[in-house]
Amino acid sequence: MRTSPFIVLLIVVIFSIGCKEPKSPDTSAVDGQQKGPVEMERVVAEVGVAKQGRVIGDKEGFLRTPVKALFTAKQKVAFEFKVKPAVNLYEAENGFKPKTHEEFMEKIIKFNEIEVPELPAGHSYVWDPKVGELMVDRPKGE
Repeated sequence: MRTSPFIVLLIVVIFSIGCKEPKSPDTSAVDGQQKGPVEMERVVAEVGVAKQGRVIGDKEGFLRTPVKALFTAKQKVAFEFKVKPAVNLYEAENGFKPKTHEEFMEKIIKFNEIEVPELPAGHSYVWDPKVGELMVDRPKGE
């Protein structure tokens, strides 16, 4: 009996989603010394920051390449074809971009029913009114 390539791809997608949890910030003691608080960095919310697809990394292969392309496309659609145009439309209507994270979440994300990609543990979305973009706060170096 021959297995359909679609079935194989579907199985790989199901098992790759959440199969391996990315490293979470470590504040445990190492060599008897307590680490301090985790240093955070802020990066633009773009393809590659979401949880899905991180397990695959830069690896390529018969099944990995199309799965990675799927996750990349979903993130690109969310960030570049939904969030950015919604922000631009909001700015055109109001003369300014959202001034707070709460305003962004209410007037852009909730109003337009945008589903932003899930982030790894320890990461969070932040609207930065100074930059005028959706950003991600994450542990430094990830």
